[in-house]
Amino acid sequence: MNDQKTNHALTESLLNDGLGLPRPDTNVHDIVRDWLKLNNFDGLVDDRTECGCHLDDFIICGGDGGITECRPAYKFTQTNGDWWMSTNKHWVESEDDDA
Repeated sequence: MNDQKTNHALTESLLNDGLGLPRPDTNVHDIVRDWLKLNNFDGLVDDRTECGCHLDDFIICGGDGGITECRPAYKFTQTNGDWWMSTNKHWVESEDDDA
C-alpha cells in the first residue's frame, strides 16, 4: 500500500471541497482517529489509569475517563493474545511481563 496515497485519502476525508475546511459532519472522534492513522499510531493510552484503546475499538470509554490525558500509542500483542498500548514504539518484552 502506498502510504502517501493513504495519507492523502485520509486527509481529504476530513476536508470539505479541498479547501482545507473541516466537513460539517466531522467530529472530534473522527479527527483524532484520522490523525492517529496519518501519523502511524495504533490508538491511545492513558498511563495514569492504564487505559488504552486501539483504532479498531476506538474510545470505547466514551471519553468518561478523562480522554484529555490520553496520548498517541502503539499496540503490542503477546503470544497469548493479550494486548496493551504504549507510547514507546520500540517496547521490548521483559521476563517480568509474563507474571
